[in-house]
Amino acid sequence: MKPGIQSFLASLGRYGCYALAILHAAGVDERHVLPLLIDAIERGHIRYNWKEPESTGNWYVLAPDAVMEMATGKRWTVRHGAAGYAPKDGEIVIERWEYRGQPHFRMRDWDSIVDSSVVRNGKKVSTRVFTPRT
Repeated sequence: MKPGIQSFLASLGRYGCYALAILHAAGVDERHVLPLLIDAIERGHIRYNWKEPESTGNWYVLAPDAVMEMATGKRWTVRHGAAGYAPKDGEIVIERWEYRGQPHFRMRDWDSIVDSSVVRNGKKVSTRVFTPRT
């Protein structure tokens, strides 16, 4: 096991909402989340510094389409959408919420945090729209 695994998991809990939302949208069972996240970090799709687990740059998803592809085996495109975007058939939408400059990503019917204060007190500011490539 890597040194600092507990710090890694704590950091994931604080900053990993977008990565977790992508894996949830892909249908990944929680038992398979950690291997996929570590693989995505090692491939450079997600930024994480093992020596600085509290870095605000950690858990930035550099290639959300690649993370979705790793999880589903299918190719995707991703784009930013408006807060009120209505998905078309086959699209997956992840919502971006904000409160006092603090972002949080979730799906309309799923959240990685129970009773997120960002969602409770803030507003939806945009979406990330994933479309399968044909």
